[in-house]
Amino acid sequence: MNDENIFPATIMPDSDWWNALWPNPEAVLTKIGVSENNSIIDLCCGDGLFTKSICQLVSPGKVWAVDEPVNKIV
Repeated sequence: MNDENIFPATIMPDSDWWNALWPNPEAVLTKIGVSENNSIIDLCCGDGLFTKSICQLVSPGKVWAVDEPVNKIV
């Protein structure tokens, strides 16, 4: 099966797919120890599903969210 059959018309899954996989990002982040005053780098942040929760949990710490745009060949 190729990527086109999994995610038609896109390279990345849509937000509904990510939300089904990770319905509660804050709970996941809390479980792995993200907390106040941490400094976090959110690599491959995509649409920011986890970034908002990271910012809320680490405040007043620092968060850097980094992603590279995907170049789609049409």
